Amino acid sequence: MVRCPETAVLEDDLCAAADGIYGTGGPVVTGKDADVRCDRCGHGFVAQMADVIAETRKGRNVVNLKPKAHLSVVRTIAANHDSVAVIGENRKLVVFPIAEVPVMARGQGVMLQKYRDGGLSDATSFVFAEGLSWTMGGETGRVRTETDLGPWRVARSASGRMPPTGFPRNNRFD
Repeated sequence: MVRCPETAVLEDDLCAAADGIYGTGGPVVTGKDADVRCDRCGHGFVAQMADVIAETRKGRNVVNLKPKAHLSVVRTIAANHDSVAVIGENRKLVVFPIAEVPVMARGQGVMLQKYRDGGLSDATSFVFAEGLSWTMGGETGRVRTETDLGPWRVARSASGRMPPTGFPRNNRFD
């Protein structure tokens, strides 16, 4: 994952560090060909890596942000991933198919999750059949995998439900 600065201008160095982050809105794409970009307000889209790389020294504006919003999550999506999980600062989790996220060259994207107060905390992609995994606290590096995601699988832009027992309090998947 790459934490981006308050600006939405992506330079070649950031694109190289991102190494692809993305989802698909149709055909499956490999991880180095696309990435998913989300702002704090809960909007996001999939960007092809070829569309993100800039030819100029100043970089290129890829995400259109509202005032006081900033790009908060950029994640690589592997070729076999078919679902997206989004969690907000309000500790509500939403899981939906990656095909519901559009592929765009630039723009604001679509609403991934609705928030009354707060905003997007983290997002990730995964294979639904294998379940959603996250690291548990402590130095042991244990990983918990939740395979029964039925209660959290909803349509894109829903408000969501509280995450499974044992999900980190910092609302991060990694």
